[in-house]
Amino acid sequence: MGPYAKRGFDKMYEGHKDNGDGGEESWVISLKERPKNKSFFMWFASYDAHREWGPNKFSGTHLPDEMEPPFYLSNGTGTKSDLAKYYDEIKRFDFYIGEVVKELKAQKELDNTLIIIMSDNGRPFPHSKTRVNDRGMKTPFVMHWPKGIKNKGLSSNSLVSAVDIAPTLLTIAGIDYPDQFQGVSFDLLLIEPEHTFRNYIYAEHNWHDYEAHERMVRNKDYMYILNSRPMKPQNGPLDAVGSPSFKDLEGLRDKGELSAIQADVFMVPRPHEELYDYKRDPLQLLNVASLPEYKETLNALRKTLTEWMVDTGDNIPENLTKDWYLKEAGLIKTEFHNIRGEMPGKKLNATRNNAKGKF
Repeated sequence: MGPYAKRGFDKMYEGHKDNGDGGEESWVISLKERPKNKSFFMWFASYDAHREWGPNKFSGTHLPDEMEPPFYLSNGTGTKSDLAKYYDEIKRFDFYIGEVVKELKAQKELDNTLIIIMSDNGRPFPHSKTRVNDRGMKTPFVMHWPKGIKNKGLSSNSLVSAVDIAPTLLTIAGIDYPDQFQGVSFDLLLIEPEHTFRNYIYAEHNWHDYEAHERMVRNKDYMYILNSRPMKPQNGPLDAVGSPSFKDLEGLRDKGELSAIQADVFMVPRPHEELYDYKRDPLQLLNVASLPEYKETLNALRKTLTEWMVDTGDNIPENLTKDWYLKEAGLIKTEFHNIRGEMPGKKLNATRNNAKGKF
């Protein structure tokens, strides 16, 4: 955790020594040791979704033979075993959430505590983590707060961004959030889940083990992706490339048996622009950017994304950070390993730009 983030916490548990193999060993301890006469904010981060997995007491609770891999992965034994271990880690994560709930209940604080459960990105498998489509960006987001959320069991279809979480928490706490926050409070959704909150959400993919520069904007009906490095395949990050699931896809590729969606992770060159129609294609499988009937939509979202990039001080440097590892070769380092290029937005001082973009 960086020095700026550390300024926001009174106490931190850092590293596996304090947090344990999965990251959860400090959770209940934090609740027990907190000052009981003060309100509290706690951020509990789990390592569970990150490779490598196990062994632990939850290992083996899911059987590979019972796994049904998603259509974009192989149905091979390596993938099934990979998924089983991943689901074991999710079960462990879920168990420790239950321990937190038990402790809050014992302290008689459960009803008046807002619990948010979410993930930081798509799962570390090919086609997911680092992609700017739903498989990479649309993560679970669950809120539990008996005293504040009166309509239990409801869900909202409104678009919400991670930048909106901090403003929402401050608003709920009765604190006005500062203008430099790029997000907006969605506290109204807790009362009226059918309320339309955002018209647009944005995402970006910069270097993550491999050179990349992607930007995405979507509204409720369409998703537009701009890829400024179309000559780079989208294998995923290093943990996905080194996975048994990726090896199974390589095996299918070598035998010429990949489906169209499975082949996507190896495809080069890639489209510079992608457009997806949610009503027609909720899984983002069919790029309609080249179809004449979508020209107006394509132009509109292209304009919206360009405006967002300009407003927020984003740019496309020529000298981005290059691949630190060989593509499709696991842990083999390249000559560029540990060499950083220019970060997008650095020349435009983007870190001091608080523009929200079109909301």
